[in-house]
Amino acid sequence: MKKFVIPRGNTTTSGITSVILNATYFWNQIQNGSFWITVVTTSSDKNITVADKALAAQRFIYHRLDFVDDIKKCSSHGRLSTKEHSVVKLTEDAFLKRYYYNGPDSKENVGIYTSYLESTNWQQHDKIKLITKQMIAISEYLEKIWIKLSEFDNLVMWRYYGDYNGHIRIYPGLTLPKEYDHTKRAL
Repeated sequence: MKKFVIPRGNTTTSGITSVILNATYFWNQIQNGSFWITVVTTSSDKNITVADKALAAQRFIYHRLDFVDDIKKCSSHGRLSTKEHSVVKLTEDAFLKRYYYNGPDSKENVGIYTSYLESTNWQQHDKIKLITKQMIAISEYLEKIWIKLSEFDNLVMWRYYGDYNGHIRIYPGLTLPKEYDHTKRAL
């Protein structure tokens, strides 16, 4: 039995509700890192199997969908989108030096990000922090879960995960403004 805290809106002004449920924990270590991904399900949740295989290099799609030619795109709320994949946006915290981020999101820069983040090279990049690559690899598991949960798309507009290591993953994938930083403001 596990106690879960559920916000009733804004936790500061609306408070919380606590419930006790039977919970099952699934975990798996991420390849070449000191991180684990954990999924907690309750008896009322749908069970999802997470593969036991170590994470291999996955397809990395940067949020600039206008630079990606080989996926099906649509428009969602006036923004270029895709339901085929989640997308990742890097913030200035993903880079070793902030001025690496300040340049334009050119097709050339997006190609450099994609090449490194899809590779099996787990060495430090000259611009992007290694911890950012590791956290993007961890969040790749979320895309698999989110796509399996697509039957609930009429209930959920977006699914997203962001961390303080400089990346946010969003499904369905959509293009975000360059200045967007999930640690500083909401969607």
